[in-house]
Amino acid sequence: MDLSGAGCVAWDEAAGTQPAEVDAGSDCVRELTVSWPFISSVAAQHFRERGVTVWRRGAAGPVGPSRIEDILTPVPAPVPAPVVLVHGIRVSGASLHRIAAAIPDREVVFPDLPGHGRRVGETFTLAGAVDTVVKAIEELGPPAIVAGMSMGGYVSMAVAGRHPSLVSGLVAMCATAQPSPFYAAPFRAFGATTAYLPEQAAAISRWLTRASVGRRVADDMEVGGLALASIKDVVAEVSRFDALGELARYPGPIELINGGWDQFRVNERRFEAISPRAHLTVIPRASHLFPLIEPVVTGRAIATFARAVDAGTHRCISTPDEFRRTSGGG
Repeated sequence: MDLSGAGCVAWDEAAGTQPAEVDAGSDCVRELTVSWPFISSVAAQHFRERGVTVWRRGAAGPVGPSRIEDILTPVPAPVPAPVVLVHGIRVSGASLHRIAAAIPDREVVFPDLPGHGRRVGETFTLAGAVDTVVKAIEELGPPAIVAGMSMGGYVSMAVAGRHPSLVSGLVAMCATAQPSPFYAAPFRAFGATTAYLPEQAAAISRWLTRASVGRRVADDMEVGGLALASIKDVVAEVSRFDALGELARYPGPIELINGGWDQFRVNERRFEAISPRAHLTVIPRASHLFPLIEPVVTGRAIATFARAVDAGTHRCISTPDEFRRTSGGG
């Protein structure tokens, strides 16, 4: 657009004149009728400096008058939502550090839940765990993506169901067995063993972990300490938790991710059906601990979900191909 001329044109879209033909170089331009968003930023600045009034043309005719900055205010790019990662039973938030490192360009935190990590002296309660995640979200600035695995998946569901305005998107990994006393029985037995024979139980737990997932994953799981004494409290709390009921209260996007060999898949279709915005991904040949076995790919999956939620385009994530090639074992 030539802004240097001295002509005077009152442009009307209905007359067929295009914005590029408008000579806005004269102060006698006082009125334009436009349809969003046809005026360039250069022209907008020129008109704004001269106090030009702009009329917007709607289906029923012009509407206005309106200052041009009201029409041409740029739409800001979405601010990346922060991510709160929620750890599983007996491990600490620090066990998720590799997943956090694989989520780029947004703030990521992984707090310790009561009874775990630096809070090992506290008693685990579901309400206390929910409060921990809520506090983390509020410190980051809500809303946030909340992503949890195993016990952390259930805590994340509770946060989303009870505080939906704080959660822009939910990722629940390895957490689609509806809790019940029946499913809790083996965990309750192990929890009792750890209470009566803590040293022996700790040794057995470490040996089994290394044998099943290898030293690197085992070291990550132990980086913040193993909270075996909390198992009985976690089982008592989570066994009474209505995960499906809480999930039904959350209106936002939900991504459910399970390993193909995970025993917690048992009710996955019920969880997927609970919301029209829920999507289930099953990783072939992956175990219950796949997020820790493949933390980089898990982080990428969470990042993909988060970007879609930021843009308001979430339908489902396209699971990274690496999951299918490398999630393996368990």
